[in-house]
Amino acid sequence: MKTTRIIRLVELPKNLFKAVKASNKESARVWNFCKDKLQESIKNREEWPTKDTLHNSISGTKQFQLHSQSVQQVCRAFIDCLSTTKKLRREHPELKFRYPHKDKLFYSTIWTSQAAKVKAGILSLPMGRDRNPLVFRVDLQDGGYPCRIVWNDGFELHVCQELPAATQVGSSDTVAAIDLGEIHQIACVASNGNALLISGRGIRTVKHLNNKMLGKIQRIKVNCKNGSKRFGRITRSRNRQSERNNRRVRNLRHNGTRKVVDFLVANQVGKLFVGNPDGVRKKDSGRHHNQRMCLWEYGKDIQYIKEKTGRVGIEFLKGSERGTSSTCPVCGFKRRQKGRRWVCTNCGFRGHRDLVGATNMHLLAFGVPMICPNKATYLRPGPVKSIGLGSNSRADTLQSSLVSERNERSVIERWRPVRDRTTFFRSTRNTSPSGDCECHTIFRGHQPSYIV
Repeated sequence: MKTTRIIRLVELPKNLFKAVKASNKESARVWNFCKDKLQESIKNREEWPTKDTLHNSISGTKQFQLHSQSVQQVCRAFIDCLSTTKKLRREHPELKFRYPHKDKLFYSTIWTSQAAKVKAGILSLPMGRDRNPLVFRVDLQDGGYPCRIVWNDGFELHVCQELPAATQVGSSDTVAAIDLGEIHQIACVASNGNALLISGRGIRTVKHLNNKMLGKIQRIKVNCKNGSKRFGRITRSRNRQSERNNRRVRNLRHNGTRKVVDFLVANQVGKLFVGNPDGVRKKDSGRHHNQRMCLWEYGKDIQYIKEKTGRVGIEFLKGSERGTSSTCPVCGFKRRQKGRRWVCTNCGFRGHRDLVGATNMHLLAFGVPMICPNKATYLRPGPVKSIGLGSNSRADTLQSSLVSERNERSVIERWRPVRDRTTFFRSTRNTSPSGDCECHTIFRGHQPSYIV
């Protein structure tokens, strides 16, 4: 099994930055060459280019200042694009997909494991004969790694790593179900009675602040002349802040799904069912709610969970979750709930709304009814920073819906934006007797490396 490690290339020397930028320009020239060959074949009604014909037309010409295998990888990516487009045009003719027809200015440069080598913590990416390679200091073991340099508000180095073979960590008798959400990113209930809640308010807050930023910048751009210096500065600022927020959301999603996988491993779960909430997004519930649903990236959560559970040998299942959040797990009575507390007017059952949905999925996926747990482990995916005690009338989760004891842990949290737009703080108040509260920190300028 393979994984991709994303390393941010920050504070590059000027010469190295220019060399990396020039490599992506050369990759774009290779793509444009392949596109021109396609257009010429269509115009002359000849056979379309294949991988071998493109390689033969490029090999030996030395017209591109790249490593030969990097050039071949761009040609293969172009051929894959052709086959994918052909398949989509056949399956979805109404969408009218077009074959590559526009020139590219930049394209990601690719190196194979035979070309990219790591020795003593130094990654060398060759650029061809009689040209200096791109050299980076990385925390990798010696060997060859497939690499790619991608622009994402700054250059990123994507390194493909081989993972050890997955081993079964749990038994098939222990199963679990996950209910995805927006307020709570993940609600997981295992068949042994343990439950886990991952907060999603941090992700929603970052997206909300990003939307406000985009609206504010758009109002400023209306008064600017298209193509002016100020228009360019505002556009670059918009892209920079938007990509920064996207990286924050990506980091939070990876951290949240990692905590779920650790929970499954700790409970020795052998089979996992994840509900697909596709039907919730299609429902029209007003423009404000529709915008939140449009920004809900549950598909990425499903993808991350599937990849991470595959590494530890947990069987992954996916299916519909229709009706699980509106059905009482005790008497089967259905009603439309509001808020995070599920109250049954028929039998008097009380429980957390997301845990009720995950509990009902056991009957839907495995055919075994289950009692909704009255306690759950509540975690934040974050890293966030605590700045002291605070009060908020809106609790992040209604702990009274989980347990009836008054002395149980109750965490009330809120997000507090500060003057510096690159930093966010979270205030927490813990009323548990032990005083333990899970809090993390985001430092300004922190550039983590992600495991995808």
